[in-house]
Amino acid sequence: MLYIYIYIYLVARKYLNVIALLTYIVLFFFLQAMGPIYITTVVVLVIGLSSYISASAYSSTRCIHACGNTFSSSNRATCQACARDPPIDFEMCSHACGNTFSTYFRQICNTCVNRVALTDDMCIKSCGNTFSSQFRQICDRCVSNPPLTDTMCIKACGNTFSSRYRAICNDCVRTPPVTDAMCIHACSNTFSSQFRAICNNAC
Repeated sequence: MLYIYIYIYLVARKYLNVIALLTYIVLFFFLQAMGPIYITTVVVLVIGLSSYISASAYSSTRCIHACGNTFSSSNRATCQACARDPPIDFEMCSHACGNTFSTYFRQICNTCVNRVALTDDMCIKSCGNTFSSQFRQICDRCVSNPPLTDTMCIKACGNTFSSRYRAICNDCVRTPPVTDAMCIHACSNTFSSQFRAICNNAC
C-alpha cells in the first residue's frame, strides 16, 4: 500500500502543493487508525510536509520581487526556488517572458511556454509580443486553441493585420461569444467584415 501513498504524493505534488499537504494529513490519520506502523506514518507525514514547505509555495508577486533583486542572498535563494518550481499564472509568466535577459526569469518563462493557462489576457499579451520567441510559442498555442471570450474576440478582430490575431478572429466568427459586450462592439463596428458577421449571426 505504500506505493499507493507514494503515487498519490507524486500526483498531488506535481499539480498543487496544497493538495499534497491535505493528502498527507489524511494519510496521517488513516495510518494511525491502522495501528502499529507509526514509523511509516511519521516518515510519510514528514516527506509530505517538507515537500509542501520547500516547494514553490511562493506567490507570483514574491517571485517577481525576489528574481528582480537577486543581489540579496535571501532574495536569490527565494528566486532559485521559484525558478525550480514557479507559480504558473498570468502575472508570473507575463513578467518572466518579458524579462528573459535574466537567467532566472528566462528559466521560469521556458516553463510557462507549455504550461500556462490560455486565458484571454495571456493570449493578448503573447500575441502582442511575438518578437519574443517564448511569447510567440504561447501565442501559437492560443491560435490552436483560443479562449473565445468577448475580450479575446474584440482584440483579435480589431487587429486582423496580424496573421495570428486574424486566425483567432476567424474562430470567433465561427463560434462567437454571445455577450452584451461582444454584440455592442461588433454591431458598432460593422465596417469590419468579421465584426459584421458576428453582429449578424450572433446578435
